[in-house]
Amino acid sequence: KGSWVLHTLRWTVGDEAFFAGLRRAAYPDAVRLRAKDGSQVRLVDTDDIIAIFEEEAGRDLGGFFELYVRQPALPRLIETRDGDVLELRWETPDDLPFDVPVPVRVGEDVHRVAMDDGAGSLTLSAGAEYVVDPDAWLLKE
Repeated sequence: KGSWVLHTLRWTVGDEAFFAGLRRAAYPDAVRLRAKDGSQVRLVDTDDIIAIFEEEAGRDLGGFFELYVRQPALPRLIETRDGDVLELRWETPDDLPFDVPVPVRVGEDVHRVAMDDGAGSLTLSAGAEYVVDPDAWLLKE
């Protein structure tokens, strides 16, 4: 589950914030980044990781970590299409807040659907075919 959580975190915050966060977790300052003698090694806990990634992403990730790390159940992604509108909704254990964006491929384009308050939508052209999470970024039931 840990590798999937990191994979989904990468999608959620983007490559720049993700890789900067990993580097800061391992090497918290310039001195440790340059060290080659093992002195850069340190231990971090979940709260340290949350703080690092929130700072790098510039946003609150509490709901992300609460859902994926602090309890075992996974979210479900509910999708419905009504005419030209694709509606997406996260269903979470205990109705935990969850706003992870959802990738949707329409033709050759992948759209990043914002999921404010756990729901979002995408207007499709008439008859357009789509694939939700085509590259398997999301850890979900």
